[in-house]
Amino acid sequence: MRKVKIGVIGRGCRGSGLMETMALSDMYEFIVVCDKYEDRVEAGKKFVSEKLGYTPLGTTNYHDVLENSEVEAVLISCDWEMHLPIAIDAIKANKAVALEVGGA
Repeated sequence: MRKVKIGVIGRGCRGSGLMETMALSDMYEFIVVCDKYEDRVEAGKKFVSEKLGYTPLGTTNYHDVLENSEVEAVLISCDWEMHLPIAIDAIKANKAVALEVGGA
């Protein structure tokens, strides 16, 4: 089965928990981990490295995730007020979007 190449935007409690759940499946490959806080980026990279045996890229700028040609889909779990702006930018960048909350 081909893995979906994911960019994670937001590594707070929800983003971390979602990454842990997704790591239990062999359906995903984490390409980029993004958060506005560098320590969360590093924690995400470390988690993937230890759990899955490879190290994704890391960034504090979500535009880097959207510009990465390997990323097919993004998981957005950042500050609630940024969900929709990032989702709209992701759609414009031709990425599939998963929001951890409703975007209506």
